[in-house]
Amino acid sequence: MKQLLRLFKPLLKFNYSHPYWVIFLCLVIAGCAGYFAIQLRVDTDIANLLPEDHPNVLALERLSESVGGETEMLVVINSPSFEANKAFADTLIERSLKLYYPRYEDNYFKRAEFRRETEFVKNNALYLASDQELDEVTQFLKDEIEQAKEEANPFYFDLGDEEEDTNSDPSNFEDSYNTLVPSEYPVNEDSTIMV
Repeated sequence: MKQLLRLFKPLLKFNYSHPYWVIFLCLVIAGCAGYFAIQLRVDTDIANLLPEDHPNVLALERLSESVGGETEMLVVINSPSFEANKAFADTLIERSLKLYYPRYEDNYFKRAEFRRETEFVKNNALYLASDQELDEVTQFLKDEIEQAKEEANPFYFDLGDEEEDTNSDPSNFEDSYNTLVPSEYPVNEDSTIMV
């Protein structure tokens, strides 16, 4: 440790005897470093780290052409009118897809997702249901079948003594179904905010 201190002893003497020169030299070095720091550019494209003919770069370019970029952008539109939100989103998508990035000689955005594809989920909602939701559907159907059998019996008449079962309410069944199938547009409950 003493050898290291002896090595830096002339530098310490110079700092002590010439403080203005030390400050001036530090400012010159900081200015040069600042100039080069301003020139730095962060390129987040991983493909630029590899040669252009590398198989992974070629595969990434093919994927980028067919699907689009690696990152996504979300825009939140907030107004009291759903129709105004929808019209604004249509205009925003149209203009955003035209934005051009001259550095890469390509558009900023390749595609936009505004509407959800809900037809598949509507047709296959029961495949996506949890066990509890399937039990609710099964119980609802059993209750409906039992009620239809009783009403089809000519000797049946309702005495009105039984309480109405809230589990067999069709609105509960519809609520369960609506939780499985999302809305076509990504909006909040009152349709004032759209993503």
